[in-house]
Amino acid sequence: MTPSDLAAILLSHEKWLKGIHGGVRADLTLQELYGLDLSEANLKRAKLTGTDLSRCILIKANLEEADLFSANLQECDLTDANLFKADLRGATLRGAKLVRSCLAGADMRDGALMKADFEGELQVVKVDLGNIHIEKANLVGAILTGAKLANSVIVQTDLSHANLSQADLRDVNLSQSNLSHANLTNANLTGSDLTGAVLKGADLSGAILHDVTFADVDFSGVEMADVDLSGANLEGATLHRSSESLPKKVQKILNAHYEWMETNGRSGTRADLEGIDLSHIDLVEANLNAAILKNTDLTGTNLTGCSLVMADLSEAKLAHADLSGADLSGCNLCRADLTAAKLRNANLRKAEIKGPDGQATGRFWPTNLTDAILKMADLISADMEGCNLNGTDLRGANLTKANLKGVDLSVAIMDDDTLGVAEPAEAALAGQDSD
Repeated sequence: MTPSDLAAILLSHEKWLKGIHGGVRADLTLQELYGLDLSEANLKRAKLTGTDLSRCILIKANLEEADLFSANLQECDLTDANLFKADLRGATLRGAKLVRSCLAGADMRDGALMKADFEGELQVVKVDLGNIHIEKANLVGAILTGAKLANSVIVQTDLSHANLSQADLRDVNLSQSNLSHANLTNANLTGSDLTGAVLKGADLSGAILHDVTFADVDFSGVEMADVDLSGANLEGATLHRSSESLPKKVQKILNAHYEWMETNGRSGTRADLEGIDLSHIDLVEANLNAAILKNTDLTGTNLTGCSLVMADLSEAKLAHADLSGADLSGCNLCRADLTAAKLRNANLRKAEIKGPDGQATGRFWPTNLTDAILKMADLISADMEGCNLNGTDLRGANLTKANLKGVDLSVAIMDDDTLGVAEPAEAALAGQDSD
């Protein structure tokens, strides 16, 4: 196609768009337009199926609702271009630049690139959208199901309500982008950077999040069923999920327990959540007295002000959990992992045993921390009177102003820093070497 032919087609297309008699919709299907400067060209609703637009300059071009199915847009400059509701299924955008571009409602699902051979027959070529540069663009509601976007830069971009389910987002830079209410189910985000990204209402169920950076991300309202965050970088992230995001079965168990507590056992059922994943859930001030939480995953869970009197938390995973002001009196925490947990002003003292009539019996049940791990835990002003610390790992823990009355620290594992902040006047230090 000669430049004059293309110019004539674009003029006729302009007339068609304006409804002027004699105008014809531009049909550039399978045409070779490699490297052309089409800045500010009006290709709204044009047919560009399988068209080779690689290395074209399309700055401020209007491609609204254009049919770009299986088009080759490799290394295109689409800065400030309008691709609103464009059909980009199967299009290749490798190396393309989409700064401040509008792709709201665009369909970028995985597909196949079509290319004509020397005899004019269509051949299918493998598509890879990876290594594209998108910055400050509008991709609201874009359809990117199964899209291959590995190694791309998609920063400060609005992807709210976009469908990225099953997308390949390995090593993608999504920092400062808006992914609120986006569908990221079963997407592969391995090695990606979501620093400062907005994820409110997003669905990450089943996503692969190994080595993902979530610095300064707020996970409030994010759906994360069947997600493993153990290999992710969560520095500065706010991870508490609403209890409403829990499976219905777990919500039912919790509600039955609350009823059991409120009615003193006349109705409802004691919660048995052994081995259940309750990580990063917001359970502020929840009443979980006497609950069975053995081996339960409470990593990073917000248990501030929670009541866990006489609960079974043996072998529970409580690393980085917030138990500030929580009542853990008489609790069984043997072999529990409380690494770097927050226990400021927590009540860990022995619990008074009451009879069936609710009256005090004069007997007490000590909190059991046998072989528990509290390395780097914050126990400032915690009440630990009468705690069993046999084999408890307190290395690096902060016990400033903690009440250690009646506690035998000689059987705990500590380092110099731990001993330096303990209150020796309140602790039973029998067996410690004073030299």
